[in-house]
Amino acid sequence: MRTVTKGGKARTVPLADDVAAIVLPRIRGLRPDALVFPNTVGAARTGRNWTRDSHWADVNLGRRVHDLRHTAATIWLQNGVDLKTVQAWLGHSSAKLTADLYAHYMGSDADTAALARMNAVLGDALGTRGRKVRRAENRT
Repeated sequence: MRTVTKGGKARTVPLADDVAAIVLPRIRGLRPDALVFPNTVGAARTGRNWTRDSHWADVNLGRRVHDLRHTAATIWLQNGVDLKTVQAWLGHSSAKLTADLYAHYMGSDADTAALARMNAVLGDALGTRGRKVRRAENRT
C-alpha cells in the first residue's frame, strides 16, 4: 500500500461542503495521520475491501474507481476551475500533463467563457466596439 503520493509529495485538496459535512465529524480528535475511513480492524482499506464495503458493484455502471478521479477533473474544468488549480489538486507534475489529459473536456463552455471575456474587453459586435466603428464610418 502506498503511504505517499506517486510523486512523493503531500498535497491539499479542498472538500466541497457536502463532503466536508461527512468527513469533518469523522476526523475530530484524530491524529493528522489517522485514517478517515479505516477497515473494521482500524487498518487502511485495500482496493477490494473498499469496493466491497462501498457496494461499488451496485453503483459503478461499468466504471472503475479511478474513473472518479477523471470525473472530478472534468467537472472542475467544465465549471471554471483553472488548469493550475486542477493540476495541484490532482498532483500532476505540470499543467501541460493536466491539459493533455483533460483540456478537451473544457469544450464549448470554455470557448463561450473566453469569448465573453474578450467581448467584455474589446466590446461585442453591437456594443462599444460597434459604436466606434460606425462613428468612424460616418466621418468618411
